[in-house]
Amino acid sequence: MDATGWRAFIAEKLKPGYVHRNMLSFGIETEVPYREENFHFFYEPEFLKNGVSWIFPCGEFSRFGVASYRGERKLLNRLDVFLERYRIRRRKVHGGFFCYSLKEPVIDNVFIVGCAQGQTLPLTGEGIRRCIKYGVKCGEIIRRILEGEITMDEGLEKYSRSALEPKVKYSWLLRLQNIILKVPERNLEIGARIVSHRFLSGFLEKRYLGI
Repeated sequence: MDATGWRAFIAEKLKPGYVHRNMLSFGIETEVPYREENFHFFYEPEFLKNGVSWIFPCGEFSRFGVASYRGERKLLNRLDVFLERYRIRRRKVHGGFFCYSLKEPVIDNVFIVGCAQGQTLPLTGEGIRRCIKYGVKCGEIIRRILEGEITMDEGLEKYSRSALEPKVKYSWLLRLQNIILKVPERNLEIGARIVSHRFLSGFLEKRYLGI
């Protein structure tokens, strides 16, 4: 199994060029004591050009983060400014590069999992939920292979089919990300107002969480 993050060391060695270095975003986040029930995603070009910010709820805490679609790494100041809106101070920060290109999930007899396969979602940069899902799926398949329930070829095929199942949805998110990078800001502001309508945003959030 290759679960070595965006660098995908094993997959890259088996198939040079597997890592798409031109399709890397960079993001950081901090987990702070802030209770929130809803997922919040912000696109504000005057605050962070070619990037986004977010609030991901997680019980008594929330993850506040910022990311650059262009891979810009100097984001700590932007994160602090974002936190100041809510009168919150930054705690321990984590993050790094992540690949938003969903690639082959199997090379030879190697299962490629998580950010190594590009399972982080384009547009929002959300990866934990997706990577855990497919990490568990891959682990279950490997267990069945080791216990003789299925053959190696059957396991590789099952994982490949499962990991590529959301490819169309990933493609739509990537199209939206590319639109943000190319469309004039004025047009994006109009689109953002439409999407922010309470009814439409609730509908889109449910569809998003279904990916």
